[in-house]
Amino acid sequence: MATRKVKVTARDKQLLEGLSEFYHLSTRQIQTLYFHEINKRTVLRRLRLLKGQEYLRRFKFGVNGECIWSLGKKSEKLLAKDIKIHGINRNSLEHDLKANDLRIDLERKEIGNNFISGFNLRHQASVNKSPYDRSPDTIPDWIFSMRMTNGVKIIALECELNYKGKRRMHYVFERYYKKSSIHHLWYVVPTESFKRKLLKIFSEYPFKKSDSYLFVSTFSEFEKDLDKMMFSTIKTDINVKKICSPPAHKHEYRVSNQQKQGVA
Repeated sequence: MATRKVKVTARDKQLLEGLSEFYHLSTRQIQTLYFHEINKRTVLRRLRLLKGQEYLRRFKFGVNGECIWSLGKKSEKLLAKDIKIHGINRNSLEHDLKANDLRIDLERKEIGNNFISGFNLRHQASVNKSPYDRSPDTIPDWIFSMRMTNGVKIIALECELNYKGKRRMHYVFERYYKKSSIHHLWYVVPTESFKRKLLKIFSEYPFKKSDSYLFVSTFSEFEKDLDKMMFSTIKTDINVKKICSPPAHKHEYRVSNQQKQGVA
């Protein structure tokens, strides 16, 4: 039976543009972002139609068996972008979806703007450097601007599920310090003990830029309502709402191409 031809709607295009940034999204995340208050069965029907026309690809090994979606072959032409989706890394899938949830949560609370994904930063780095001069680097899961009481700052957001040790963290701090465009590094981790380990390592690091350079939250602190959302520095615990505010205009501060290159 012939696949029904699909007319790409404005909402479909929003979804495809989003996937070009997120790289892949679960059905739940797509419903949250683009099909709010629409029945899940209706959402799945639409996604299957887009898949049938090769605008989407579907993977069936998500968390709890949920489908994961990425861009299909026709999307590259539609979006006029050089995007190549080679597949999904099952080993990093839990991390990647959790990192997506963090970005979704920040935007919902209107405390982040102009997000750029690690996927796009890695793609940019691969385009700008040959395989022979590419040096090991640290690329965040997300980079974004945040309007704080002391001005608009560029934040590198890292979702970390597993503790990798003191030596690795020293390497991370050293690499981030070379990125002059980054004002703060924000780690989000599963447990309080993990958070305290990172803060202790940073407090003992001899070359730290400032006591407030590193923010650390647990997932539970991060996901609270804005009034109760917290992060910690080596000096104190901070309520996010007290030090940041939503931008008056959506694009009042963009992450420039120069800053993107400084991260990648």
